Amino acid sequence: MLSFENVETMADPEIGDLRILILDDDTDDRARVRAGLVDLGVADVAVADDPLAALDAMRARAVDVLVTERYLSFVRFLRTNRKRPASRVPILMVSFRSRQADIHEARDAGVDDFLAKPVDTRRLLDRIVAAVDRSQPFVDCEAYVGPDRRRAETSLEGRPQSASADGPDTRLTEAEIAVLLERD
Repeated sequence: MLSFENVETMADPEIGDLRILILDDDTDDRARVRAGLVDLGVADVAVADDPLAALDAMRARAVDVLVTERYLSFVRFLRTNRKRPASRVPILMVSFRSRQADIHEARDAGVDDFLAKPVDTRRLLDRIVAAVDRSQPFVDCEAYVGPDRRRAETSLEGRPQSASADGPDTRLTEAEIAVLLERD
């Protein structure tokens, strides 16, 4: 559901050098995001349909940015162990679930930025570049590695925060967590 109108190929070598991993269980959405980024000049866009495949991809090759659907348990998994190289990877969430409570919860899990679906590919790429440049403070402590979650009373989209989160994220089972820890 991305818009590909007026998409121009970008010749910027920095963009061409980006290594992006897309984690989304929706085959069509993964394909659209990947195709849009490739059309804009990103040469290395890998895809994964679940957190286990994403972790394998991140262990097999360096990733500059993770673009994910609503896998907050996986984001928390990455952000809670500073020994994992992936704990420092910028994470962008692209989701249909985009109420203020969802954005707030994503930020608290360690997401660098959040975009509501459907998203324009050029806007997504702009946010990816901004996340790689990482202008916001980064925290590296025993319990958390990632963007500083202490922010003003505004969301990642610049709107006021709501107070409560409603609805669970895609939870990892204990078995999935055990497998992730074994692979780490």
